[in-house]
Amino acid sequence: MDGFRGDGFELAITRADNIRYDPHTHDEYVISCNLEGNEHAVLDGRSLLAPQGSTTLYNPGQIQAGEGTRCIISLYLDPDFFTREEMTTVETEFITPLTTDPRLHRDFCAMARRLRGNDDPARLEEEVLALAARLAAGRLDRRLENAPGAGDWRVKRLKQLLLDRLEERVTLDELAAEVNLSRVSVVRLFVQATGVPPLAWQRVQRLRTARALLMRGVRPAEVAFMTGFCDQAHLNRHFRRAYGITPARYARL
Repeated sequence: MDGFRGDGFELAITRADNIRYDPHTHDEYVISCNLEGNEHAVLDGRSLLAPQGSTTLYNPGQIQAGEGTRCIISLYLDPDFFTREEMTTVETEFITPLTTDPRLHRDFCAMARRLRGNDDPARLEEEVLALAARLAAGRLDRRLENAPGAGDWRVKRLKQLLLDRLEERVTLDELAAEVNLSRVSVVRLFVQATGVPPLAWQRVQRLRTARALLMRGVRPAEVAFMTGFCDQAHLNRHFRRAYGITPARYARL
């Protein structure tokens, strides 16, 4: 992976013969261009086919998964990036999760060449800002309505329980008892609201927390303990399957 971090953003290239990402989430906006190959993606439970040259646009907190692409360049923007840079004055989301805009593809190809060539960081940052400004001008909209069931008090209570016990193993029986539903009903309600079952959602939150701790400089072994993984090897396996990189290597970016 080639990577570059700037003020409020991160740019990274991932290469593999067959990339597969387990369900995971990001606190940032994620804009990913398929430089080579095709990707079968799932966003909040919806299936997408992203062919070579296309760009996916994910909002903060959306649960995503995918497989198939051989080379991706991804731009991660802080959740307040658009307002902080005065590109918009209100909280916004991308209108659609996929575009085949050829200009976006050309711009990402140019940034990929700069990353590989260790080009001038100031020039690369300038290009990121220009691309973000175009996205803000044409592909952002007001906050969309929540997914069906997302506002249900039972979903909120289950999410809070799973977060409060992030480092513990929670059972479906416990979740069902918490909101007085059957296990099947809990899973059905949670999938409707988030796109994934509750225990899978908790694992996504563990990985999300692990990523934040690694960015703060916490050692991978400590991160594994703090986020409920059995050991560092267990964290490594799930982190790599979600983000395409090991925790130790991610921490060095």
